[in-house]
Amino acid sequence: MQKFILLVDTFDENISKVYSNSFQNYEIFSINYSTHKQLLKKKIPHQIAEKLLDLNDRKKIDDYAINATINWYNQNSFQKYLVYDSINLGSLLEQELFQYFVSIFYKAIIGKKIIDTIKPEKVICYTEINDFIKQICDSKNIDIILKQKSISQALAFDKINIKY
Repeated sequence: MQKFILLVDTFDENISKVYSNSFQNYEIFSINYSTHKQLLKKKIPHQIAEKLLDLNDRKKIDDYAINATINWYNQNSFQKYLVYDSINLGSLLEQELFQYFVSIFYKAIIGKKIIDTIKPEKVICYTEINDFIKQICDSKNIDIILKQKSISQALAFDKINIKY
């Protein structure tokens, strides 16, 4: 029996439209809670991808995010652009970037873990990290279909609501 998986972190109405015909043979993984809730609402059977993560994976996500958050602005190639009056302006972004990096590393590690665990022959990807998943699939000679273009995430304070 062939193994097909569908990775979803960006719910799209097209998923429910084509589910009855196309995805019946696919094992569907929701990568985030909001997608899980949407799939439940549409009565589409799926697995919560987070359940595949063990304590070591969670620690790895945290360590990678912390390392990326506190070290990127200390690299010599960046410092000449970021230092003003002896203050490294990159350090001012630490609080905001941590959550961003956690989200990226979480999706990357969980996507890799699903592919390594299931060993599918084909992957359909509705995620924000399509390019990363494509690289993994290409390296393992797995067929992949990217169903949605990668979406760039906004940082927490990209928008500030001001009531007046």
